[in-house]
Amino acid sequence: MPEALRIALRVLGLALLAICVTSVVLLFRPGPAGVAEAMGVTCGDDRSSMQSHQCSSFDAVSVLWTVIWVSFVAGVTLRIGTRPAGRAPRTLDLRWLRAR
Repeated sequence: MPEALRIALRVLGLALLAICVTSVVLLFRPGPAGVAEAMGVTCGDDRSSMQSHQCSSFDAVSVLWTVIWVSFVAGVTLRIGTRPAGRAPRTLDLRWLRAR
């Protein structure tokens, strides 16, 4: 992997982890009601109807939880998988299980 690409992916992983932390903060300050108010009238019940309604706190929490977990998993995967050239990605050695 080229060094520039590795560094870019590590920075992307760090940015995704920052997004994760920001989403956790948004759960508590301004809270789900404030996030739902900021989302405005962009929530819909299904894709077939084009009608939108005011987002509820449940809509905001579900979006925030999704952002938290997706950004956390992607960020950690990128940070671990693109370690510096001299240090390989961390792996678990499970060969001892096969030896039994």
